[in-house]
Amino acid sequence: MTPLVRIRAILRTMLVALALLGAAPMQAHSQAYMQLVAGDELANRPVYLGVNKSVVIDLPRPAGDVLVSNPQIADAVLRTSTRLYLIGVKLGQANVFLFDSAGQQLASFDVYVEVDLSALNQLLAEAIPDGYVRAEAMNGNIVLRGQVSSSGASSRAQEITVGMLQGFDAGQEEGLQTEAIDKKVVNLLTITGEEQVALKVTIAEVSRDVIKQLGINVAGVLNQTDFSFATVGGGLSPFLPLGGGVDFDFFNNGDSVSATLRALEDTNMIRTLAEPTLTAVSGETADFLAGGEFPFLVDQGDDQPPTVEFKPFGVSLAFTPIVLSQGRISLKVRAEVSEISDLETTIPALSTRRAETTVELPSGGAFVIAGLVQQTTRTAAGGFPGLQRLPILGALFSSKDFLDRETELVMIVTPYLVKPVSPQELARPDENMFLANDAETYFLHRLTKVYGSDGQVPAGATSAQVGFTFD
Repeated sequence: MTPLVRIRAILRTMLVALALLGAAPMQAHSQAYMQLVAGDELANRPVYLGVNKSVVIDLPRPAGDVLVSNPQIADAVLRTSTRLYLIGVKLGQANVFLFDSAGQQLASFDVYVEVDLSALNQLLAEAIPDGYVRAEAMNGNIVLRGQVSSSGASSRAQEITVGMLQGFDAGQEEGLQTEAIDKKVVNLLTITGEEQVALKVTIAEVSRDVIKQLGINVAGVLNQTDFSFATVGGGLSPFLPLGGGVDFDFFNNGDSVSATLRALEDTNMIRTLAEPTLTAVSGETADFLAGGEFPFLVDQGDDQPPTVEFKPFGVSLAFTPIVLSQGRISLKVRAEVSEISDLETTIPALSTRRAETTVELPSGGAFVIAGLVQQTTRTAAGGFPGLQRLPILGALFSSKDFLDRETELVMIVTPYLVKPVSPQELARPDENMFLANDAETYFLHRLTKVYGSDGQVPAGATSAQVGFTFD
């Protein structure tokens, strides 16, 4: 043997040994050729095959017989006495034994027929270019390993894997069950990107009420006969406050007439502003409530005593962020502002403004998730039949009620990708707040110190005017 041929033989032997001893399961699917080395034939050789895939094995000496433990999983064919073909038939495991012409065992193989993941790995590399994702078949499961920049990329890798396995299962007689495919995928991907999300929600509402009321109530005695009629008390009166009154009385020889003129004009405006901010890790749900709970009785029936339950009210915020690729964030948001209603009911009632939705937007981008413009107008006219239609005098026997309510509501969400910072970089609401001394409290009616523009500002990081006043 010439030196050049000898060097080639040594290199070939080293490459085959490395392929046999160091090949991982995900690499073995692409392995199409093996060669046994003389003197090491009896060792159990693991062989990884994809379904309908094959591998060629060259033997060091002639074989006379081959035995397959489960031909439904793998098939073995001796084309020549020194060349063996192993073919994957169905998912599972099998053993293959080779014997020479004298009946002595020549070699043995542990055959693992798994899902061929070469196409899946190629698709994952194209779909997630900013990460490294590899799929491996292991004991009937698919394990995803590698690193991605966000949980959105991790979810996308899992969705692609499940979709590919569903397509594979559709072409198999007995493969993975479709409803259990998601449980067969084990996600071990490492997320390296920023995963902290701070959500700022602005809830702004302006409500304006205009109320007008005019009517007259009359009562008296004529010829020893009592009479009365009221025009104020019907129509919209249950919804309106009672207006101020002017009384008129008339007496003559035992007869009397009393009249009360009711008149009201009222305008109210309510402004509600809430800006809760909450931080959560991607994929986790965070809840926030600034308010309280009020009790109410719940009837249990069957002569059981009522139980007490508590209903929360105030400013409530719950959201679940998922960080996607390229700085985009998917948000499932539930924002609510509620307060105890002033309507007179037997049990407490709540006035609630609530929005629950799922949106996707970039870090620092704002989005209106809810908006409401509502106008309610109620008008009622009542009076004494017939008399209320008299010209001019009919106004004494009728009433007019008018209610106009206008409401405008907007809910805006703004998510931010955030990172921890030094405590010195954070501001508190009580920074630069100092209580006033006794002289300022009694004589200047101040509860806190007020700082002027002479530069005498306490130490602390500020970006605007400082100090607090409560006048």
